[in-house]
Amino acid sequence: MSNDSTSLILRNAELSTVVMDADGTVLGGGSGYAFASLPPAAREFFKIERGLDAVPMYKAATAMVSAIGEYDTTP
Repeated sequence: MSNDSTSLILRNAELSTVVMDADGTVLGGGSGYAFASLPPAAREFFKIERGLDAVPMYKAATAMVSAIGEYDTTP
């Protein structure tokens, strides 16, 4: 994850993923949270694990990930 803001600190983010096979068929998905405080232009590794146990990973070809961040707006 990358904080693309030039002035705000990213406090946390809610993460979601959808896993698809080579034909684009949805196999399942998962979710997670990133809790590290990221200053502007910083990056953080995250790993989504919750909800992925039921996904047949041997069929997985692609995944889409979305993040909804919460920023610190105090100066």
